[in-house]
Amino acid sequence: MKYLVLVSHGEFAAGLKTSLMMLAGQRDDVIASGLPDGKTADEFAEIFKESVKDIHEDDEIVLLADIVGGSPLTTALNVLAEKGLMEKTTTIGGMNLPLALTSVLMKDTLQGDSFVQAVLSEATTAMYPLMEPALESLANQIYATQSTKDLTYAEENKYTSMLLLDAINSALKKARAD
Repeated sequence: MKYLVLVSHGEFAAGLKTSLMMLAGQRDDVIASGLPDGKTADEFAEIFKESVKDIHEDDEIVLLADIVGGSPLTTALNVLAEKGLMEKTTTIGGMNLPLALTSVLMKDTLQGDSFVQAVLSEATTAMYPLMEPALESLANQIYATQSTKDLTYAEENKYTSMLLLDAINSALKKARAD
């Protein structure tokens, strides 16, 4: 069987699973596990081991996580490595509902890079309208000043703007190094 495993901080994974069940129907191939507030990574490892106890070496996993490098993801990867399941695990961070829904619907029809490209494309398409105002504002300011310094952000998309600007500056830095 090919499982969709959701991991997150707090109850995000469980809530996302509930939404998936509303949209895709009840499924035995979706597992959600969250790191409860106040618990350690070691305590989460035990929680996660229990959630994936029925997954075996002949099964495959699509592992979605809320944050790349976060404790839930790194702990889940360690547990899966201990179980010898890493070779059959596809891992994607930045989990959201469009990504999870596309994953659950396509996981049995696409493999490897084709699967990853398809689900990331769907998730990006769904998220773009939310980021478009911030991106457009940054683009206009950068075009006008020919600089990424001293840009202003609208309060309603301040954090999205900061994230996008960080990505832009990172890309520029890499381009200068080449």
